[in-house]
Amino acid sequence: MHFNELEYKGLNLMDQVGTVELAINTDLKVIHVFDTQQIVDPEYDFQTKNYRLTDGFFKMANVLLQKQLLGENKEKYFQSGVDSYTWIFYGSINAVKAYKNKEMIFVPSGELTQLNEQQLMDQSYYPKYVFRLLSE
Repeated sequence: MHFNELEYKGLNLMDQVGTVELAINTDLKVIHVFDTQQIVDPEYDFQTKNYRLTDGFFKMANVLLQKQLLGENKEKYFQSGVDSYTWIFYGSINAVKAYKNKEMIFVPSGELTQLNEQQLMDQSYYPKYVFRLLSE
């Protein structure tokens, strides 16, 4: 599997500049987001009792789509460009969150601790980010 790795700089909730690491696989349409500084990490919405994508995320996604870093994705509408990918967020030591098919999925970190590198890849995770997250 081939991943393009890059960094994105943005502001967190405290208006401090931080760095988000991305690993993009345009063939599988999966983007792995390593963000321990809460720049683009999904936030909990107490009204819906679920996680939701943040303004910081949409700013980053807009840059990726405009720069055509997501391959030859020429989506007519911004939201359909975002929704055409699976986004997996490695930000909280407690869980990994995945946005797929317009739905946010929450996976407790404990479910990942016993998996080896091949098992993580088989389940569409990026082992490098899982191991870093679990070691923090």
